[in-house]
Amino acid sequence: MELIAPAVKPVLDPDFRPAALAWRAFAQRIQGRSEPIRIAIEQGDGSTYVFERAIERTADPAAAAVNLRFLEREVKCLLLTSKDKNAAVPQATSLTELGVPELATNVWHGILVPKGTPPERVAILEAAFVQAIKTEKFRQFMEARGATAEGLGSVEFRKQIDSEYKAMGEVAASLGMAKK
Repeated sequence: MELIAPAVKPVLDPDFRPAALAWRAFAQRIQGRSEPIRIAIEQGDGSTYVFERAIERTADPAAAAVNLRFLEREVKCLLLTSKDKNAAVPQATSLTELGVPELATNVWHGILVPKGTPPERVAILEAAFVQAIKTEKFRQFMEARGATAEGLGSVEFRKQIDSEYKAMGEVAASLGMAKK
């Protein structure tokens, strides 16, 4: 596995080698002699999330070992991205258990309206979505997929977006990736 140094050396960890750069170099190296491989994670409700990559088509043991190393890193990344235990993969270690809950990145979905939408319309939409999220059927739907649902109003949702934007900006700045 070839670990590539980023073009900009991270201030906090000069030896950091992003997995994305290794994947890109690997994909370029195996171009024309690759085969698809799929990683499937079955969720609590029986549905399956499928993640597709390409590996080198080879009989060479050394090249096969590189394939396995890349796939191992990919599976670990898929399993280790939540702050708390995930019901869909209870055997996976959470970031809290690893002692770094602050590294958790959450996937969230939201409904946004165009700027200038009348406040009374926003209030009607907020109430409808919050009511839907609180239903038992929706809660079960989300839990079966290893997720939770939280109904935020527009003010709280804006605060969440701003907070995550600020946090990711700080990470980018610490890595020398922020726009100047």
